[in-house]
This record gives sequence, structure tokens and C-alpha cells, in this order.
Amino acid sequence: MSANAREALAALAYAASNEQDGYRFYIVVAAHVTDRKGREMFQGLARDEVEHYHLLAAEYESLRSGKGWLSIDQALAAEVPPLGEFAPRPSDIAGLAVPAERLFPDPDQVVVHLDAGIGDLAAVESALAAEKRGYDIYRKAAAQASDANAKAAYELLMREESRHFEWLQRSQSYLANNRTYWDDSELPFFEG
Repeated sequence: MSANAREALAALAYAASNEQDGYRFYIVVAAHVTDRKGREMFQGLARDEVEHYHLLAAEYESLRSGKGWLSIDQALAAEVPPLGEFAPRPSDIAGLAVPAERLFPDPDQVVVHLDAGIGDLAAVESALAAEKRGYDIYRKAAAQASDANAKAAYELLMREESRHFEWLQRSQSYLANNRTYWDDSELPFFEG
């Protein structure tokens, strides 16, 4: 396996693991947000993280098996390990720099504040920071990608992270000014 392929495997392993963490963060936080619209936003973000994980895990498995990068459609249709069960083979990433930093905080630390009724804004701010770091990782990977399918996958993930950031930023602004999520007269921006 080439050095470029091994470096791509390390990047994909890190990204897929972070998407699994993102899913867990959003699903746990959603279960503790009392406002229906806030809960729906976090549930929607969790669903997106599953799709992102699927794309990254499929690309990882394809590269690991020597088949090269898949198109986005091929990756989304591929079989991948179930969410929460993805783990890179140590031999695939041995000797490579895989960041230890996780993008998402431990959701159990955030829900303490949610359960106390004071953490909705903190949960959104934690998610904002994670989505921004994810965007930066995918932007860097896209800039370094020489394969057209790799570049397309990373650019799709950049757009998704940017969309998540925008949703969360709007939520943050609204919560900071109103101390609650959207009222019934507003259309939820995260749907559609």
C-alpha cells in the first residue's frame, strides 16, 4: 500500500470516528433537550452524522481493500460496519499521525447542565466548535486530495459541516436573545 493511501486511511479513520462521536453527542443531547424544536434540530444533526460516517467508513474500507476511492453514490450505497463498531485496523495506521483530539465533547458532561435547565446554549456552543473543527479538517483534506472522488467526498463533507454550523449559529443567536428555541410563528430553519 502506498504512503498516500496509508495517510488517507489514517485521515478517514479519524474522521469516521469523529462522525460516530458526533452522532452519539447529538442523540444524547437531543434526549435531554426539553424544547421540541431544539430536540428536533439535534436529532436532525444526528441523522446527518450517520450519513457522514457511512461515506467515510465506505471510503476507508474501499481504500483498505485496494479498490481506491469510491464515488459519493457508490460510497453511500456500500456496506459498512454498523455505527459504533467502526475501528481502523492498527496495521493500517501504524506509524502515522492520527490526532488524539476528539472533535465532540463527552455528551454526558453536557447533559448535566441540560438536565439542570441551564445548558441548551452550552450544548449548541460545544457543537459549533466541533463542526468548525470538522470543516477545517475536511477543507485541509480536500486541498491535499489528488483523486477526484476523494476531493468530491471531502468537499461534500465541508458543505455539510458548513450547513450544520449555520444551523447551530442561528440556534445560538436565537437562544442567546430569547432563552428558548423558536416560537410557533417561526419556521424551523433546520427542516428541508
